[in-house]
Amino acid sequence: TMEEKGPAFRLRAARTIDDDGCSLLTYAAKNGKQNRAVLLVSHGALALEHRSAKGRGGEEQGGEVLAVKEVSDGCAAKEGHEQLAGLLKKARNHGSDLWAPPLDPSLYPSSSNWESSSPAVANGDMAVAYGGGVVNIGKGSKYWRDFMHRPLVGWHGTWNPPRGMDGESMVTN
Repeated sequence: TMEEKGPAFRLRAARTIDDDGCSLLTYAAKNGKQNRAVLLVSHGALALEHRSAKGRGGEEQGGEVLAVKEVSDGCAAKEGHEQLAGLLKKARNHGSDLWAPPLDPSLYPSSSNWESSSPAVANGDMAVAYGGGVVNIGKGSKYWRDFMHRPLVGWHGTWNPPRGMDGESMVTN
């Protein structure tokens, strides 16, 4: 299963689209698989939806058109999985391009969903996309994550804790 595979596999798989234009996140949403959806979003699956929403039909990226047929929250809602649909819709609303999910399968996505934070410890080194750059969180380091298990990254790439422009913590310790 995906859970048993290493992070490099999960990061690549989360950004895969099949011949029908469906991602693994689309299938998880249609089937109400909330734990699978969280795993996929935490590994960058929303990058495909973010890119396709920018210009329906996808953007040209190295000769490959990246677009999903349907966005995941719509799929979940259509199948009656309202709670999952709400989580996915909230996850897709990241507020700014600073936290836009990366297409690069070597990078974890970041988040600015401060209100749902919880502490975590990195199981391995994590390269996290933020603001067009990369924030590195080392193995064993404490960091904060959102409800979809994405690292929370604050102003100037701060992450333990993520801080706002005023230097104050964006999370409650």
